[in-house]
Amino acid sequence: MLSVGIDTSTKVGCLAIVEDGKCLVEKTIDAQLDHSARLLPTLESALQAAGASRADIACIGVGLGPGSLTGVRVGIAFAKGLVFALQKPLVGVCSLEAIAYRVRESASIVTVIVDAKLGGYYHASYRWAGGTFEEVRAPSVCSLRELPEQIAGISLLVSPDEKGIPREVLEGLPRDCRVEETPVHPSAEYIARRALAEASLPSYDPGRIVEPTYLRPGIPQKAKLA
Repeated sequence: MLSVGIDTSTKVGCLAIVEDGKCLVEKTIDAQLDHSARLLPTLESALQAAGASRADIACIGVGLGPGSLTGVRVGIAFAKGLVFALQKPLVGVCSLEAIAYRVRESASIVTVIVDAKLGGYYHASYRWAGGTFEEVRAPSVCSLRELPEQIAGISLLVSPDEKGIPREVLEGLPRDCRVEETPVHPSAEYIARRALAEASLPSYDPGRIVEPTYLRPGIPQKAKLA
């Protein structure tokens, strides 16, 4: 079965095609958040590289954020368009989890930090065990001052942001915490794998709503997609 994974929550978007547990192709979309114009050509290019067509797609997975709300909405809208055209299942996956997947075996706990702008930071912590993630600390948003207290345990800290982890955060961390210096972006391969796994479950509900994740205080945590 062929599964497509999409994420546009960061400046570097990604799209992957997975078949029967094997990643056939993964492409990046470095368009400075202009993902809308790049998604369809990237999908067509990926399908061609995989020797497949849209008719071969069995399910679609998409990153829900948190991250750039505009970028997330573009990705979800594109995924919903595919679902409408192909009549295939759609599965939403947390983008922070998809970031952690890229460094899943580098530390016992991976903490993902994303600049939420306006003085806030999205964060979540995960432990990779038995081929799946355990959520150590659920996705949330907090101020820069609060961030060191929100990091779970002795973690490897990663971020998709070009400026990396704020210096003020690094100064307040235990010495055993490590930091990945280069930006780490979501894995579309992971999103495609999750989509295929969840869409195959008897409990999968094709009618469930897929919406962007928005964690700003005082605003509903799910921002409805128009």
